[in-house]
Amino acid sequence: MNYELETLTENDPRLKSYLDGTFSKTHRAIPVLSLNVNPESRQVTFKVIEKKNIVPPFLGWHWLQILKIRNLLMVAFPAFLILIHNLKTNSHIHIIEGIASILGCFSLMIAVNLQNDYRDHLSGLDRLHPDSQSRVIQKGWVTAHQMKLGSYFYTIFGVLLGLPAIINEPQVLWAILGVLIFGSIGLLSFKMGLRYRRWSELSVFFLLGPVLTVGLQLSLGGSIDLLTIFYGAFCGWLSLFYLHTKNFEQIMINEKARFNNTVSYLGFEKSKWLLTVFWGVMLFSLMIFYGIDFANGEIQWPLFLGQIVLGQILTFRFLKKLHQLKSPMGSHIRKACFSAKMGVFTLMVIWAIDRVWILNGLF
Repeated sequence: MNYELETLTENDPRLKSYLDGTFSKTHRAIPVLSLNVNPESRQVTFKVIEKKNIVPPFLGWHWLQILKIRNLLMVAFPAFLILIHNLKTNSHIHIIEGIASILGCFSLMIAVNLQNDYRDHLSGLDRLHPDSQSRVIQKGWVTAHQMKLGSYFYTIFGVLLGLPAIINEPQVLWAILGVLIFGSIGLLSFKMGLRYRRWSELSVFFLLGPVLTVGLQLSLGGSIDLLTIFYGAFCGWLSLFYLHTKNFEQIMINEKARFNNTVSYLGFEKSKWLLTVFWGVMLFSLMIFYGIDFANGEIQWPLFLGQIVLGQILTFRFLKKLHQLKSPMGSHIRKACFSAKMGVFTLMVIWAIDRVWILNGLF
């Protein structure tokens, strides 16, 4: 593949157009090296390639990476729990408004993902974390400018999808106020996203937790109860644990770049205990929840015992790999973090199956 290398500094007026991908209609500029993520002194080397030499994956599979479909689980799971909760209590739900609101949440989540990738690309953070991004811009499949336009489209689309719920259930505006408050915290930082700032990690907890579940509950026409709050708190805690796990996996790079998140602030050893506490609280809450279901006769002892045993197995596997780590270098830290992420997804699947079985009266 023929290409040219070109290095631009911050003072070069062409830098922004090269990063955005708007400098040419026939070529793509792919950053291969960044010296300094500080905009005042950065220097970026680009590999300039003809667009005809860049072939995206077959059948548009690259869109799964562009939209980060797996991240939508953090929205789909609480939405599923709220929907099952209303079906179980025989609540009169507003189907159209509820579905539109859920799709609107998906759309806004996609918009956030696209905007984060765009910002990380402009600032050079994606070059510091080569394994943590979707890499679609770096592969030349899309331009940063297209990602930015995509984030605007999904933001507007998400807002429009939320209008039916606002019109029929005006109290949904309280949840929207929460989104505006905690979302504005992230917007205060253009150069770095939520995962790089310690004080703004709280926004992840609320936006993917209580604010989301309360907003969806109101959109469905239901009333706010303790279970709605519990679902929100649990999902927010789970999302924050997932975020801390990703930061722990990249702790060496984060500390070198002086990112001010909780994991980099605590350091390697203390962060292992941070993840231990987060996992312990999450699992303990689930066990209490399962215990209440068992005491109320909603599940029989084989399912209850199976849930407890599975929880202990997941805990042993994760904590063993985590506390065997001696340093943040090498592949062992990735294996420990992968075990944590798989544990999170396994708990989500098991709890989803549990809710469906109870709803259908199978146990």
